Amino acid sequence: MISEEKLQKLKKEFSDVYIEFYLRELEKKERKNWYEKLCYISSKIIPLKIENKKLSEDIVFSNLNVLPSEVISLALFSFIFLFIIFIPLYFVFTDIGIFLFIVPIGVSFILYNYPSFKAQVNKIQTNSEAIKIITYLVLYLEQNPNFEAALEFTSRKVKGILADDIRKIIWDLKTGRFSNLKQAIEFYVPKWMKWNENFVRTLILLSNIGYVTSQEERRNLLRKALDFILSKNLEETKIYVEKVRNPITLLFMFGLLMPSIGLIMFPMISVFLHLSVKPGYIIFGYLVVLPLLNLYLITRTISLRPGAFLVVDISKHPKLAPTNYFYLGKNLIPIIPLVIIVFLIISLYGFLHFIDFYSEYYKLLNIGAERKLEELIREENSIENIGNLIASFLIPLALGVSLFLYFYLNSFQKIKMRKEVKDIEEDLPNLLVTSGNFLESGYPIEKTIEKTLEEYERLGLKEKPGYKFFSLLRERIMKFGENVNLAIFGKNGLINYFPSVLLEEVFRILIDTTYKSVRSAGNIAKTIARYLENIFQAEFRLKELLSDVRGNLKMQAQFLIPIITGIVSSTGIFIINMLAILSNWLGELEKAFGAVGTFKEIIDVMVGDFRKVIPLTVLQAVVGCYTVIAIVLMSYLLSGIESGFDRVARDYEIAENLKFGLIIYFIVGIMSLIVFSQITQQLKLGLT
Repeated sequence: MISEEKLQKLKKEFSDVYIEFYLRELEKKERKNWYEKLCYISSKIIPLKIENKKLSEDIVFSNLNVLPSEVISLALFSFIFLFIIFIPLYFVFTDIGIFLFIVPIGVSFILYNYPSFKAQVNKIQTNSEAIKIITYLVLYLEQNPNFEAALEFTSRKVKGILADDIRKIIWDLKTGRFSNLKQAIEFYVPKWMKWNENFVRTLILLSNIGYVTSQEERRNLLRKALDFILSKNLEETKIYVEKVRNPITLLFMFGLLMPSIGLIMFPMISVFLHLSVKPGYIIFGYLVVLPLLNLYLITRTISLRPGAFLVVDISKHPKLAPTNYFYLGKNLIPIIPLVIIVFLIISLYGFLHFIDFYSEYYKLLNIGAERKLEELIREENSIENIGNLIASFLIPLALGVSLFLYFYLNSFQKIKMRKEVKDIEEDLPNLLVTSGNFLESGYPIEKTIEKTLEEYERLGLKEKPGYKFFSLLRERIMKFGENVNLAIFGKNGLINYFPSVLLEEVFRILIDTTYKSVRSAGNIAKTIARYLENIFQAEFRLKELLSDVRGNLKMQAQFLIPIITGIVSSTGIFIINMLAILSNWLGELEKAFGAVGTFKEIIDVMVGDFRKVIPLTVLQAVVGCYTVIAIVLMSYLLSGIESGFDRVARDYEIAENLKFGLIIYFIVGIMSLIVFSQITQQLKLGLT
């Protein structure tokens, strides 16, 4: 259809003319997502006429309905808008003012680079979409060597960016914009070549199916096309893994592990450097800036994960609870109100304690009662004051338990459904190959089911999900006298109990094909099996190459971070108590030798004014909250590496890691306090 010379020429024809045309086409479309709407609004407030070729190309490949000038307007407007908003906040929150001015720069940078990022994501996602498109084309061309009809069939089956272009080609042919299919495809080739050159080459290979007269040669061509796109996809996946491995390692090392280790400095800064380093910077940085930055980087990393993997979809399960609900018996229980109630109950004592403390603190500060103010701070930091310590632990405990409940209740019932679906999807290639052999031998589909079950029994595979599925299918056919189509897709069909989108699509294709030719259905079954095996192989390869990173993340989320922060949360209170004991002891020496203020000045030089030291109970609450946030972020990254944006897998992973992490954190924290308390008591006895 298109020669190699013509293909190379088209590859270079991604010109300014094409970009200009494509942008004009986009202007006719409706603005749908948040980014497109923000760009449109910003361009009305700050109208600009600026051209940027790199930005124009990114917009074309991102499929965003925006213009380069609108993107620049949005970046500029967001900076000015946020800068104006943060000016009054700077005077209210002076300790964190520097962070508030960094935010406008960061937000405008992200918004300006969003088309570039979206273009990268689209390029990766087209790898998965290209395989599906080629697979459906092959399946159709097995039965009917009409390439245009195959494209139309595929456009109805596949969703995504490439599929949208194919639907546009079909529409343009019907409306007369292009006189023939070759002309229409040539128009889109420059764009597709930038996305996925292997897809274009495979598509052109399939377009020549009409020139092949022999059935055997036709099958060889179809097999060659599918094998080519599958093998190229596996190669690209391996390349991606090698590229992404180091960035993921750096992300969890410097974004999550190093900051957690840096918490060891918290007590030292609070006690010795509180006059030169404002604690508000550290608290705001750890609880707001660092989590948001990590969340942004993690989301980008997961978004660039190869998309050619099978996402388990249980959305059609009849017993699936809606998001933020779970079943208690037959009743739907809302999760968010329950989580809020639990948070308030657990944290109430802690919040009341800190409200009372700071009310008294500012009251004494305003009236200038310096001695009482110092006594208040010392009492707050006393390791012997159990009530204060409990208050400092309750706030992170409330946050951790609430998040655990939210993620666990959203996933504990769904994860079982997901596992059932995933198990049968993983066994599907074996099921298809076995049944495909019998179909190719000419057995009708009902007999094929019998033969497949016998083969599973002969090989000792009766525990496999595929055996269970075919056993239930045979039972329905024999018991209710249903045909295969009704047994699977009827009102009470098996697909309701195995709500897999993949399973549904595969068996619809097979059943439709068997009406025409069981031998062709057998060939198609094995073709689909090769496709699935390649996908599973690519996914396994990804997990294998990233296994050390996944192992480190899991260990850190469940053990390392909670142990470090558990010790840190108690170390600060121990240090401040040691200094208080030392101060009292030096005061006694002062009286014994008749000195006035000498030793107190030494303590002031070492520590500073005790009245200005950040309460270590506050620090402990901050460290605990950061622990919870770090575990959630690590779990999010771990789940993303394994399952992409699978919400059920993500929620369950976070819940499991929070469960172990919180237990270890509080055990280590309480044990550290007990040990430090005993050391403090012994030191007091030794100095009296």
